[in-house]
Amino acid sequence: MQPIVESNQLVLQAYRLRLLLALMLANIRLVINWVRDRHVIRRRRELAKIYKGTPESRAIADGLEEVGFYFTNLRRLGINEAVLDYCRELTGSARSLSIEDVWAQNYESIYHRNEREGYWIDLHVPMRQERTPLLEFATNEIVVGAACTYLKEVPFLTGLGLFYTPAHADKVLYDNQFWHLDGRRPSQVKIFMLPDGGDEESGPLYLIPKAYSNRRRYTACLGRYTDEQIVENGVDISKRIPFVGPPGSIVFADTSRLFHCGGRTRNKPRSQVIINWSPVESYLPYKFKQKQASPGSKFPDVNRDILRYFSGLI
Repeated sequence: MQPIVESNQLVLQAYRLRLLLALMLANIRLVINWVRDRHVIRRRRELAKIYKGTPESRAIADGLEEVGFYFTNLRRLGINEAVLDYCRELTGSARSLSIEDVWAQNYESIYHRNEREGYWIDLHVPMRQERTPLLEFATNEIVVGAACTYLKEVPFLTGLGLFYTPAHADKVLYDNQFWHLDGRRPSQVKIFMLPDGGDEESGPLYLIPKAYSNRRRYTACLGRYTDEQIVENGVDISKRIPFVGPPGSIVFADTSRLFHCGGRTRNKPRSQVIINWSPVESYLPYKFKQKQASPGSKFPDVNRDILRYFSGLI
């Protein structure tokens, strides 16, 4: 009996040792990743300090800092307006879609579970890594420079799409059609552009200035809310500003700090370009916990080129 007991104790000790070694290796990996990520953040912030930017990019960053958004247009930024023709070509085949068609397409997607989820479709998905006019717009020096100056680090391109929303007056509202703050990031820069222009009938993006969107003040408003619900929580939506204008109109906005909603189309459809430039640090905790891909994984070549560009300025 004694040898059997000793054998079991040896097996138990071996398991404990294996568990201890596994925990040690896991902690070593975490430390290595943490050190590497701190180095990435420090490097990107150092490059941002050196970067002087253009007068227009600095003006955009100042607007973002002051009120949380900045209105402009393609012509004022000196960006080739061929991007408008490119976007209209993509939306041409979507103009016959109804909101029910969009619901049906989104229902088949792995990202949706409800038959009435989603109110838009992304028409630019297959071309994300190609050097399309839309990608040229997203990586224009003024656009990237404004994000860099405002975020105080060389940012990551984390989103780029051309979203089409059919007219759907009196239909159910969903997701981003409700008032919300973009979560998971302390701050970010989103660029919205209207290829076909927009007015109140085409469901514009509504922005509430930063002074009335204080996250600390409205700690109960961290979900998605109807007009009535967000008013009940103390947010003054009468301060909202619609993003409307002729084709080529642009707004830069920090949607992590501004309450906003959009896509409530009535009698007209809406096509809208959305570009996301994000700081790397806001992603790091999630990368460890959820084994999420690194921030620029959707656009690795683009983000590599952007970092090389800023590094070449030294």
